[in-house]
Amino acid sequence: MSKQAENIIGTILAAGQSRRMGKDKLMLAARGGQTILEEVIATADASKLETIAVLLDEAREIAINKAHEKIAYRTIKSGNMAYSVKAALDYAAALSASHIMIILGDMPDVTAQDINRLMEQCKIAPNAIIRAVHDGKNGNPVILPLCFAEQFKAQLIGDEGARTIFEAGHIVDVECSAGVLVDIDTPELYQAYLRG
Repeated sequence: MSKQAENIIGTILAAGQSRRMGKDKLMLAARGGQTILEEVIATADASKLETIAVLLDEAREIAINKAHEKIAYRTIKSGNMAYSVKAALDYAAALSASHIMIILGDMPDVTAQDINRLMEQCKIAPNAIIRAVHDGKNGNPVILPLCFAEQFKAQLIGDEGARTIFEAGHIVDVECSAGVLVDIDTPELYQAYLRG
């Protein structure tokens, strides 16, 4: 079982349009001084993930600090979340991964420990969807077994992202920090995040 879990590709989705924010939310300042996206990348880099890809649009690729050795950057044109998730699934499959961890680029409070907890659970339940939760609420990241990639892709629609996938398989919820619930979608959520 651990052989499968050792081949988890982390993907950070960062190609969205920030429609509800009204400006590029991923380039806003995080609490630590980096951008929100750079904070998410640094967290993934500090985790036990060995391979991580950031799927982003061209403007963001030019703007971010690329100082992380195990991070690959892939430019995609994404009109919605479903397209980004499909691109992530295709990327991980091309690398012969057994699993993909989908990390959202607008969730700077997810910790490296959260990512590592999900990876540990994947060793125990390699055929399940592994989902971060906190106090009974569903969060992100998630790990998807790629043996079901085509089934997952068939269910992806618009901006629903991976939510539609959860109907397709066995889900194991993993209790994580409150950061797995904090995403920055609106100006109000960004201000609440800054107040921390």
